[in-house]
Amino acid sequence: DTGVLVISPNPAEVTQLVEAAREGREVSVVYRSRTREEATERVLTPFRTFQDFGRWYVTAHDSLSDEVRDFRVDRIEALGVGGPSDRRPPDDLGAPGTWFVDADIERVELRIGPTGRWVVERYPVDSVTEPDAEGWVTARMAVTGEGWLARLLLRLGDQVEVIGPDSMREVGRDAALRVLERYEAG
Repeated sequence: DTGVLVISPNPAEVTQLVEAAREGREVSVVYRSRTREEATERVLTPFRTFQDFGRWYVTAHDSLSDEVRDFRVDRIEALGVGGPSDRRPPDDLGAPGTWFVDADIERVELRIGPTGRWVVERYPVDSVTEPDAEGWVTARMAVTGEGWLARLLLRLGDQVEVIGPDSMREVGRDAALRVLERYEAG
């Protein structure tokens, strides 16, 4: 016993994902997201792996949602490399690890309910709390525009509350009123 602890900078899953992306292969995973209690089985076509804020991610096409998404590697409970995939990375994949790091981009703090917690998986967040007794979390995230935030708040409905800043508190209410006006006029 040397008393030295060696931590691999690349977990085995990262190596497997990198190889699968290079070879154009699918991977079957059991993935536990922050938004669901149970793990889901998915077939991913990985396009790249990257590290951001100390965590490994894989950008992949997800068979379950039929979308390209980023998945945290540490939430993969099981991984098996499969056969060739006919999926190719989209042209607009973007650069990894560049999620709204500009300090000049406004941030919003949201309180998000249990069925709305998909937001913290789908969008980059600066921070997110553990769920409280009712399953709500508080997340801080970048706002790329008021229109984007309005659409997000409409999608979340009663599963979200804007905590701050004050300038963002009425965005959801105002968007809902505009939608109601259009509906009544239509």
